[in-house]
Amino acid sequence: MKNRRLFRSPLAVCALAALAAAAAIRPAPAAAGHDVQLCLKNEGIYIARLEVSYQTNGNPEYKETGDVLQGNRACVMVPGTATEVAMKGNVTAGASCRKTYDRARAHVLYMGGTSLHPVCDFH
Repeated sequence: MKNRRLFRSPLAVCALAALAAAAAIRPAPAAAGHDVQLCLKNEGIYIARLEVSYQTNGNPEYKETGDVLQGNRACVMVPGTATEVAMKGNVTAGASCRKTYDRARAHVLYMGGTSLHPVCDFH
């Protein structure tokens, strides 16, 4: 009887909900042999571009999206086994933001603001 009360208690329900939410926020690592999508969502008042560099089997690789207009999204695919994955969001005026990850996982870079003051948010 005590075990059933634990699972029905508001404290246990809240704790489980918090754990589930925290797990949902972290991108899952890619399974071996599967590609991972890295995306840029441009909400800024400028033209943006996503550049991605990474290592596969010790060899440097590079991909980019091309121009991404306001309100649009563009993605590149990288191998799930990639390491040292660097995402760089560039603005036409020269400003940029960058983040590096140890290994490949699905991420989205949200860019906003203006070309002189871009705002970057990596998810």
